[in-house]
Amino acid sequence: MSQSPSSTPTPGADPTAIQLFNRGIAALQRQEYTVAIATFTQLQAQFPTLTSYQLKAQMGLVKAYAAQGQHQDAIALCQRLRQSRHPKVQAWAKRVLPQLLADAGTRSGARQSNPSGFTPLSPQASAQQSTSTTQATDLSGFTPLSANADIKQPGEGHREPGTADGSDTPPRESAPETMATSQENPAEIPPDSLFHYQRLNQSSPSTPATPPTAETSAAAPASRFPQPVRRLSPQAQAGALNAVIWQLGLIQVATAVVCFWLLRWLVQGSLHSINWGIVKLSIRWPIYVAPIQAFYQDHSLSIAVIIGALILTSPWAIDGMLRWRWGLRSLPPRELRTYSPKALQLIQRVCQQRGWLRPELRLLPTDMPISFSYGWWPRYTRIVVSQGLLTQLSEEDLTALYAYEVSHVCHWDLPIISGLSLLLLLLHQGYWSLALWGNRRGSSSLRYLAACGAAAAYGLYWLLRKVGLPLSQLRSRRCDRTALTLTQDPDSHQRLLLYLAETSTTAIEQQGYLPPLMESLDLLMPISPAMILHLGSSARLHPWADLLTWDCQSPYRHWLSLNQPQPLLGERIQTMQQWAQYHGIAYDATLPSPKSAQAGQSPTAWSQLLWQGSPIVGMITGLGIAMGLWFIGGLVTPLGWPWLSWLYQDSSLIKAGLLLGLGIGILLRINRTFPDIIPSQALHSPALPSLLQSPSCLPLDSQPIYWQGTVLGAPGIASWLGQNLLFKTQTGLMHLHVLSTLGPIGNLLIPQTRPGDFVGHTLTISGWFRRGATARIDLDTVQANRKRQHISNPPLWSTLLSLVFCSWGLLILYTGQ
Repeated sequence: MSQSPSSTPTPGADPTAIQLFNRGIAALQRQEYTVAIATFTQLQAQFPTLTSYQLKAQMGLVKAYAAQGQHQDAIALCQRLRQSRHPKVQAWAKRVLPQLLADAGTRSGARQSNPSGFTPLSPQASAQQSTSTTQATDLSGFTPLSANADIKQPGEGHREPGTADGSDTPPRESAPETMATSQENPAEIPPDSLFHYQRLNQSSPSTPATPPTAETSAAAPASRFPQPVRRLSPQAQAGALNAVIWQLGLIQVATAVVCFWLLRWLVQGSLHSINWGIVKLSIRWPIYVAPIQAFYQDHSLSIAVIIGALILTSPWAIDGMLRWRWGLRSLPPRELRTYSPKALQLIQRVCQQRGWLRPELRLLPTDMPISFSYGWWPRYTRIVVSQGLLTQLSEEDLTALYAYEVSHVCHWDLPIISGLSLLLLLLHQGYWSLALWGNRRGSSSLRYLAACGAAAAYGLYWLLRKVGLPLSQLRSRRCDRTALTLTQDPDSHQRLLLYLAETSTTAIEQQGYLPPLMESLDLLMPISPAMILHLGSSARLHPWADLLTWDCQSPYRHWLSLNQPQPLLGERIQTMQQWAQYHGIAYDATLPSPKSAQAGQSPTAWSQLLWQGSPIVGMITGLGIAMGLWFIGGLVTPLGWPWLSWLYQDSSLIKAGLLLGLGIGILLRINRTFPDIIPSQALHSPALPSLLQSPSCLPLDSQPIYWQGTVLGAPGIASWLGQNLLFKTQTGLMHLHVLSTLGPIGNLLIPQTRPGDFVGHTLTISGWFRRGATARIDLDTVQANRKRQHISNPPLWSTLLSLVFCSWGLLILYTGQ
C-alpha cells in the first residue's frame, strides 16, 4: 500500500507522491527528459486519487515532452489542461499552447526556442542569450520552486492558494536541495504559479546545491509554499492518534456522568414534586390520596439502563426516525462512486487499514446541506449525507466531507454523543410535533396545553444539549486535523466549511426558520447552522477574510465560544492554514494574521472579560467569601466562641454565597449591558459586516441600533418562547432575542408580548446589537404601521432576576436552610 504524500518513507518502501514529484523536478533540472517523463508517468499511475499531483504531473509532462521534441504529445496534454475547471490551469495552458503549436512546425528551432519554458541551463551559455531565451520562451508562468518542496494544490474550480496579506513564508534554510538563485533578471520571474517551481529556470546543473545563508534567507522573498517542519514517523502518528482517542474517551466518560446526574436530578425532582403536590392538595380534597411511594425511591439504576439503551439502540432508532420523517435511504457504494470515487476509496482504505467493516452509507433526499455520523461501533456506524451535498460539491470537497465523518469513527467518539443526540432528537421532535398539532387546533385551551407541552420539551432539549457542547467542540477540533491527514488537501476542507456556512444560511432563509433536523442534530454536524448565520449571510457582499477577523484575532474568542457546538469558523480555517504550513503544503490563505497570544492577556482585555462574566465572577467571589467564613469558624471553634463557631461547616453559607454573588454580578453589569437608546446616537440600519470585524468587541459592548428588516422564525406555537427568532436585513441575518419582563415564561404566558406573532412581518426595531461568537440583537421595541410596541424588556428582566437571586440568598442566610 502506498503512503500518503506527507508520510515519512521507510527504507525499501514505495516512493511517496512528493518523492516522485521531486525526482521529476530534479530530472527536468538536469535536462534528463526521458527520466522526467517516466517519473511523472509513474506519479500519475501510482497516485490516481491525488488530483493536485495529477495536475502537476501532467504539467511536468508537457514541459518534458516539449523539451524532448514530442510536440504532439505535449499539445494533446496541454489541450486537456486547457479544459480544466481550475482557472490557473486554464490560464497556463492557454499561454503555453500557442507556443507549442508554433514550435511543432519549426522543430529545427526547438533547442533555440525552448518550448518548455525553461531558461537554458548550460553553464557555457552567455548571460545575454540566457536572458533573451527566458523572455522569449518562459510561457509557463511558473514561480521557481525548491526541489524538495511538499506541494499541494487545491481542487479544480477553486481559488489559487495565497496569503491574506500577500506576503510569503520565508524559505527554510535547511532545505537540502535548494538551488542558487540567479540574479540576472529577477524582474521577469512571474509572481504566481500553480506549479510554483522555485528557482528552476535560473538554476545550473553544474552548480552544487548550497543552502542559503542567514543573510540571503532574511532578504529573500517569502514563499507561499513553506518547507515542512518535520515528518512524523508512522509510530509517532499512531501515538498521537492514541492520545487523541484517550482524550476524547475521557471527555466522553465525563459527558456520560454529567448527563446521568442531570437526568437523575430532573427525574427525582419531578417525582418528588408530584408527591409534594399530592400531599398539599390532599388537605383540600374530600378523599385522601396517599403519595406514591415509588416516587420516593432511588431511580439511579433505571436511569443508567435508559442511558445505556439509548447508546446501544441509537443507530437503528435514529435510522427509523430519519426514515419516517425525512425519507432516509441507503446510499449504495456504486452511487457514491459516480459522485466521488476518491471519497469511496478513502473510506475503503481507512477501513482496510484497521480491519473494519465499512460503515453504512445513508442519503437524505433533501437539498439542505446536511451531513453527520452516528453509531457506537464501526460496522454499526452510519454516515449520512444529503442529496444537495452530493450533487453540488466537487469530488475533492466530497472527499473532504467523508474524511471528516470517517475521522469520528477513527477517534471512537460517536457512542456517547450518538445516544445523547437520539435523546435530543426525541425531545425536539416532541416539541415540534406538539407545536404543529397545537397550531391546527381551534380551541384556545388546547392550543395553550400544546404550547406548555412544547415549551417543556424544548426546555429539556435546551438543557441537555448544553451537556454535549464540550464533547462536540473537542471532537470537531480533533477530526479537522485527522481529516487533513487523510486527504492532505487543506483547500478542500476550507472550501467545504465556507460552502456549508453559505448554503446553510441560504436554506434557512428559504425555509423561513431553522429547520428542525438542522437544529436537533447540530452536535453531530460539521458546523452548526445557528452559529454561522451572521457570517454565511454577509459573505455574499463581503470577503471572508474580513468577516473572519473576529474569529481569528479576538482575545476573547476562546472564552466566548465555550457554549458553541464547534470551534469558531475562522479559528478552524486558521488551524488548517497552520497545519498546511507545518507540513509544507500549499494552502489558500484567505485569513488575516492572528494576533499574538500576549495581546489577549493584557490587563485591559482581562478586565473587559471579567465584566462580561461578572455573574460567574460573582458566584466565585461569593463561594470564596463563604469558604473564608468557614475557615474563621474552624479557627475559633476550639476557643468556644459560639457567635463565630457556628460558621464552621454551615452549608447554608455556601448556598447563600453562590446566590448572592450571582445576583450582585448580574446587577452590576445591567447599566453597561443596556445603555439608553438615544436616537441621535444610535446607528440606523448599519451594514452588518461593518459590525462584525472589530476583534475587540464583546457582547458587553452594546451598540444601540435602529434597524429595518423581516422577522423569521418557526410558525405559531413553535416560537411562543421566542426561541430561534431571526432578523433578516438587506446586509445579513442575525439572531433576535426577545425577553418579556418575566423572561421566556412571560413570552408564553402574556399573549400581548408573544414574539411569534411578528414572524414574517417587516418592521423597524430598536435594541442592542451584540457581537460575540454569534451576532444578535436584544430587542427593545418594534414599530409596524407607525405604531411602536414595547414587547421586550431585557433590562427589567435582568433586574428582577438579580433581585430574585439576592432575596433567595438572604432568605437562606436568615433561615439557615
